[in-house]
Amino acid sequence: MDILSVLTCGSVDDGKSTLLGHLFALNGAGAQSEDFANAFDGLKAEREQGITIDIAHRQLDLEGRRIRFLDAPGHEQYVRNMVSGAANADVALLIVDATSGMSDQTRRHARMARLAGLREFALVVTKMDAVDYAADVFKAIVSEFSDFAPTANIERWTALPVSGLSGANLKDPDSLSWFEGPSLTQWLETANVEQETEPHSRVQLVQKDQGGRRWLLGPFAFEIGQSLLIQPAAAEAVVAEVGIGRIRLDRDIDCGRGDILGPPDAPLDTADQVEALLAWLGDDPLVPGRRYSLKLGSATVGARVRAPRYAVALADGVRVPAETLNTNDIGVAEIQLAGPLAYATGDKTLARFILIDESTGDTVAAGRIERPLNRNVERQPLTVDRSRRADLMGQKPAIIWLTGLSGAGKSTIANLVEEELARLGKHSFLLDGDNLRLGLNRDLSFSETDRIENIRRVGEVAKLMADAGLIVLTAFISPFRADRARARRAAGDHPFFEVYIDTPLEVAEARDAKGLYGMARAGKIADFTGISSPYEPPEDPDLVLPAADESAEVCAAMVVARLKADGLL
Repeated sequence: MDILSVLTCGSVDDGKSTLLGHLFALNGAGAQSEDFANAFDGLKAEREQGITIDIAHRQLDLEGRRIRFLDAPGHEQYVRNMVSGAANADVALLIVDATSGMSDQTRRHARMARLAGLREFALVVTKMDAVDYAADVFKAIVSEFSDFAPTANIERWTALPVSGLSGANLKDPDSLSWFEGPSLTQWLETANVEQETEPHSRVQLVQKDQGGRRWLLGPFAFEIGQSLLIQPAAAEAVVAEVGIGRIRLDRDIDCGRGDILGPPDAPLDTADQVEALLAWLGDDPLVPGRRYSLKLGSATVGARVRAPRYAVALADGVRVPAETLNTNDIGVAEIQLAGPLAYATGDKTLARFILIDESTGDTVAAGRIERPLNRNVERQPLTVDRSRRADLMGQKPAIIWLTGLSGAGKSTIANLVEEELARLGKHSFLLDGDNLRLGLNRDLSFSETDRIENIRRVGEVAKLMADAGLIVLTAFISPFRADRARARRAAGDHPFFEVYIDTPLEVAEARDAKGLYGMARAGKIADFTGISSPYEPPEDPDLVLPAADESAEVCAAMVVARLKADGLL
């Protein structure tokens, strides 16, 4: 039996649940009731509040086709549930109340369903009984949607007038004499969904058998002897053996979960920077520069979203300036990936992804890759490399990253370490937070976004200085673990020491040499670490300095001793 998954969406109280409850009853799958909505609002909270909260799943068998309905919630705070339903649907029923017409939520659901890949829509204008089945009311809503649809890239849609309460045009196509189109039941029976054919498949898992041979698991339809291109590595191999849901390649090649297999003559795009259309679902706004996880199928890669290029107005799709994206906003932004990702563009499954907040595990956005960002920049090979520079200095470069609260003693300890390095004849440079904000980073504020950028720049500068052969010390609060981790990654294979200056807040505040804590307590400084902005202590630092109990000189000596123990001095 043919199966069709149908998303029902639209604004709250537009009559989705009532319509579906009556549709089921007319098709022999539900009892007649004075309250058809209860047939679909399955959660206790939904029945008590009279609203749909979660996606309600119901099944209806029609002539030659099984319909799986995904009834989406209409309230704005549950849009993420609707997007989840859209990702698993084939077509959408966009429900509109004839008495009120299209709302912002109607437009939002339509845009997000289209972003999720749905192409076929039915504009179902319900509550026609409340407007005396007036044809002009229906035509006015159809005209409004006709103007809106191109702005949401909706090309295939059918308009249907119905009444969820009376049952008009839910099953009997002749119940509205002035309407010549199909009933809702007929549309569901005949809706033509183009099945997407995709020659590429993602690796879901890698396993080794008892003989140590590597098997790739996934939804494969490859044959023995077939040549495959593995992306994003761009390596080629041949299928040597086929099992149920798995294949083995003819050679042991670097291929893991999330990699894509496909024909060599049809390679996908790969990029580490892309432009994407985003539907922001998180309770908190997008923070440009914050690290998220981008999940595309079984592939997961670290991602940083830049400030949006623009947001999309719900009513007409016009581009509007935006510095961030708030809950339920739609916009376009550039995304920098932690590594190359293979993907498709357009409506294909391999173009659609979600963003996950790494600290909470929550899905904060759904998106679609629109195009790669080709920077046309390649690394220039240099004759004098970093090894030669280090040899000229007669030392091993390293990065010593001191982190802790304001007043913890970072700058004092770093300065003492550099004095000892100079005494030992070592070449070093101290990057201090205040000093850099007087020059390189003077354009940055203390907002979360700019603090992320501040530490990103410091990490890149520290890496360049280590390439020059220097021992680099940094003294920055650097409050977020993700930013310190990025600095470690930027360092590459240079030795990187995360040194935690363990000074409790009450001790650092008691010192308050610059009077900053007092101003923060008085509300004169916003986003101050430890007071109005969080500090995330290192979970596994390379060195912990008990600066509340030991002198700065003792702490500095501990740093030097660690460098000697690691063979760097």
